[in-house]
Amino acid sequence: SHYDLGWGWNDLDLSVICPGAIGVILEGEGSARMKGSTDSRLNTGAYRYWIITGCDENQVIQTHGEVYLVGYITDGAIFFRDGIDISLAETYRWIDIDITGICPESVMAFLQVDGGGGQLYDLAKGGEFGYGYHDSWGLLCAFQEVDENQVLRSRITSDAIDFYLVGCAIIGEPPTPGILSVTSIPSGADVFIDGEFAGITPLTAELTEMEHDVFLALAGYKDYATTVSIISGEETIVEAILIPVSPVSQSFFSITPV
Repeated sequence: SHYDLGWGWNDLDLSVICPGAIGVILEGEGSARMKGSTDSRLNTGAYRYWIITGCDENQVIQTHGEVYLVGYITDGAIFFRDGIDISLAETYRWIDIDITGICPESVMAFLQVDGGGGQLYDLAKGGEFGYGYHDSWGLLCAFQEVDENQVLRSRITSDAIDFYLVGCAIIGEPPTPGILSVTSIPSGADVFIDGEFAGITPLTAELTEMEHDVFLALAGYKDYATTVSIISGEETIVEAILIPVSPVSQSFFSITPV
C-alpha cells in the first residue's frame, strides 16, 4: 500500500489494514515514527530504505514523505515511542552495546542510524565481527542480532553517526512497563525524560525497567532534576515543589551636581 501525505509529520491510521498491529514495516523515501513520538530524524528523500516503527494502541503512525506499507507485526517485539540514544563515544574500534536493561530477553535490536554521506559504520552480534563498513547516507534503519546477554557491537568512522534503539524482537512475553507519575507545584512545568520532552505536569508515562533521568523546567522557577528507578508493573511518583527564582536586587541612587 502506497501513502504520500506530504512533507511534514502527518497521522496515518492503519487500523483497518493492520488490525492488532504493534509495529509496521515500510519502504520509502520518507520517514515514520510512532504516534505521539517527539523523534524528528528525517531521511533526505534521496533514496529508498527499509523502515520499522511501532504504532500506538490504535494502529496509528506518523509519516513524513512517501512510504509503502509492506508488512506489520502483532507480537514478539517491543517498540519505543521515542528512540533511545545508544551512540558510541569512540571511533575506529569495536565497542559493545549492552541493551539488557532496556530489552531483556531480546534476540534482535531495531535501530535507526543517523549520519551523513561518507560516514561509515559496522554492526555485529556481541563477540563477533561485522562484514565491513556501510555508508550511513543520512537516516537508515538497521536490524542486528544480539548475543545471549543482549549485547551487540559496532564501530564507526565519525562521531557524527548516532544510533537510536527503536525496538527489539523478544522471546516470550514482553516485560510489563513501569508507570512514572510526575506532578509539580505549580503545575504546567515542562517534563523531560532522559533528555527528551515528554509533556507538561501533571504527566503519566510508561517506561522500561531501568533508571531514568527526570528534569522539570518552568519559567520563573528553578529547574528540578532527579533520577528514578522504574520497576516493572509498579508506579513511581515524582512530586516536585518548584522554588521561585529570587528577583534580582536593584540599587537606586542619585547624583547631585556640585
